[in-house]
Amino acid sequence: MICSAHLVFSRCSSTFSTDHDMPLETPADHASARAWTNAFTVEHIPERDLDVSFSRSSGAGGQHVNKTSTKANVRLDLAKAKSWLPGYMMDGLRNSPYYTKNTHSLLISSSMTRSQPMNLRTAMQNLHAHLLEVARAPLVGETSPEQRRRVEALARADKERQREDKGRRQEVKKGRGKVNMRRDD
Repeated sequence: MICSAHLVFSRCSSTFSTDHDMPLETPADHASARAWTNAFTVEHIPERDLDVSFSRSSGAGGQHVNKTSTKANVRLDLAKAKSWLPGYMMDGLRNSPYYTKNTHSLLISSSMTRSQPMNLRTAMQNLHAHLLEVARAPLVGETSPEQRRRVEALARADKERQREDKGRRQEVKKGRGKVNMRRDD
């Protein structure tokens, strides 16, 4: 199962342009983007594009917090990530609260636990979740066949109602007749 998800991910990521202004225009673009988001996992984030560092956490913890560097900082360089991220995501990533303008990167930090590996895992999961959130934001949902039939039935009923209203209005206007202002006595 992991292998097929990886193949879908690599196939879908290769269909996207690296042009950062590329919008999603066609249903095929949306379908391809949905397939990419469904296949994308934490393991698909290339380590070569990440800068991982550890620093001292702030807050309570006594002497332990002053001695160990457990806060995980994960920086994703967007210039490098253009090779594997869909182009339509770049504008959303630049508007992200995690975006650092001077380095053109996303910075995700985690200091939830007193363990470096757990904080690193949390930061990576947060980065993955944020990338998926940005990727899914512009996607238009798929319409099921049942929903499509329901919408078509509502549209037909609305057209019928408009036709009936127009017919009633037409009858009212017909009944008015012309007024003869001249008197022929």
